[in-house]
Amino acid sequence: MSKLSSLLLILIGASLFSGCKKEVTLPIISTSSIADITTNSALSGGVIISDGGASITSLGVCWAASENPTISDSKTVDMVGSAQFVSNLSELNPGSTYHVRAYATNSVGTAYGADLSFVTLGQPPTSVTLQVCCTSSRGATLNGTVNPNNLPTTVTFEYGINTNYGSTINSSQNIITGNQCTSVSAVLTGLNPETTYHFRVVAVNSLGTFYGNDCTFTTPALVFGFYMMKMYTDDLYFINLKTNLMEKVADVGVRIPFGFTEIKYRDDKLYIFRGDSLLTYNLNNGELTLILKNSTLGIGSSFNSTGELYTLKELSDATQGSLYKFNITNNTSTKIGTTTGSMSILGMMFDSSNQLWAVDEFAQRFGLMNTQTGTISFVSATFPYTDMIYLTTDNEGYLYTYNVGTPTGIIRYDIANKTASLFFPIEERFAGLDYGPYYK
Repeated sequence: MSKLSSLLLILIGASLFSGCKKEVTLPIISTSSIADITTNSALSGGVIISDGGASITSLGVCWAASENPTISDSKTVDMVGSAQFVSNLSELNPGSTYHVRAYATNSVGTAYGADLSFVTLGQPPTSVTLQVCCTSSRGATLNGTVNPNNLPTTVTFEYGINTNYGSTINSSQNIITGNQCTSVSAVLTGLNPETTYHFRVVAVNSLGTFYGNDCTFTTPALVFGFYMMKMYTDDLYFINLKTNLMEKVADVGVRIPFGFTEIKYRDDKLYIFRGDSLLTYNLNNGELTLILKNSTLGIGSSFNSTGELYTLKELSDATQGSLYKFNITNNTSTKIGTTTGSMSILGMMFDSSNQLWAVDEFAQRFGLMNTQTGTISFVSATFPYTDMIYLTTDNEGYLYTYNVGTPTGIIRYDIANKTASLFFPIEERFAGLDYGPYYK
């Protein structure tokens, strides 16, 4: 064969080979539907329909807030090798619209699937203010419902004497989640009696704040009565003078032993005189606090109208006692004078005129203490109540003492008429006695 023929055959073969070679194109890919949508994530993916005649080097999904996102936007980079893949979209914003496209890249370039859109879960919360319950002269329980709409939601109540509110309290149910109405509540204390209050529930999540409707309630008038503590327990009881019933109202947290324990009401607290220790029990929040320890704390104690504390320290032979004035702030006391005579004073009380009254257990009578000299002047007759201890007064000018003898109970002394009678019988043994408003 001539050289010319050989060359011709080579050219024909090359031409035929060139004509059979497949052209490389962009891949063809479809976008999978969106699934498992949450507040900050979703699932999508894609299916490789054709690789375009070349190896796929990268694939995944891309997304953005606008249509037709590209790989310049947020994207996943998923494992190459399978015709179908699943992609996890993360770090999304709640309650937001996103557009998604699957992508695949080969040596020619990047191809995209169809644009799909979805909305992540989550909305601003909604709330409804409901009526109060358990209203007392000093407190109330606020109620409401809140739907957090799939986002962690902080719940508070605003309250005050008008629609400017001015005070805020956290809900007991805080923080709430989910996508359904949840009951919320908050317990208010320290309110003023016979006062109308406005309140509303407030719900806040990352998408906004929702204010519930305004509601109102009115606290009733104060109910007055006597506080006493049951012997050998830490149980605080209240004798309700409106219902004439005695009920347990709290566990104070300090056990009352056999013996003398004085209690006095002042400024929303009960002062508990227990030996050489003075404690306070907060009637609003139930907090028990040791105020001081002092050996001159006496067996009869009372605050005057300006808050000064007077206490009588009886001597061991029960023939005399020393009257002291206390400074609670710096735990110091000043001796005023000595009371002499056969006596056992186990209760003192300042009346509304700032006179210091005392009751003598053994002498079975009432008297007035001189706060300048510490002496006592008995002003009543002897009564047939053999063990009168503790002393308090009400808003009408009567004195009350606790008789542990027969008959057992609270004795009322009429100052004007100088008469005494059984006011409230009590069968069990109690300690302390003071008049004050009811807290619950």
